[in-house]
Amino acid sequence: MKINRAVLLLFFISTGLFLVTLLFYKPIAIKMVDNLTVSNSLKEYKAKITSSFKNLNIQTGEKIEIPISIKDISKVNWMVNGLNPIRLNYRTINKRYGITTEDVYLDLAHDIRAGETVSIKVTYQAPQELDYYYIDFDLVQEGITYFKDADSKDLVVNIKVIDNK
Repeated sequence: MKINRAVLLLFFISTGLFLVTLLFYKPIAIKMVDNLTVSNSLKEYKAKITSSFKNLNIQTGEKIEIPISIKDISKVNWMVNGLNPIRLNYRTINKRYGITTEDVYLDLAHDIRAGETVSIKVTYQAPQELDYYYIDFDLVQEGITYFKDADSKDLVVNIKVIDNK
């Protein structure tokens, strides 16, 4: 098996940089390792996402604020910066046709400690078409996985879009 020289060189350079960081900047190296630990343990993708909104009647195009509560029920802290930040994701899905809108990703304000609960308000704009929909809220670790794909529970808010006349 041939190994590309450029890949090998990059490996040695990155390993060397990590060792230099470890020797001279130990707190930074420890944080780098902690971030990798979160990424590699799928059992730690556990969140409790709730809202006081369950079923909504909203007018076409109407903007509302949906209160969301997110609790880290894992044993690790969630990092919101770095290569693989934890973010809130939502999409709107038409119940009849299964058509999904483009995903929206929202940054969380700060790292979330294990056991901590944070509250945010999501500004949501209703679709222009009258129909029945639901909004699916989930957390995602960018480049790794959606939490619901690792057996965490997502939040579903049902909406009925009504005429604005």
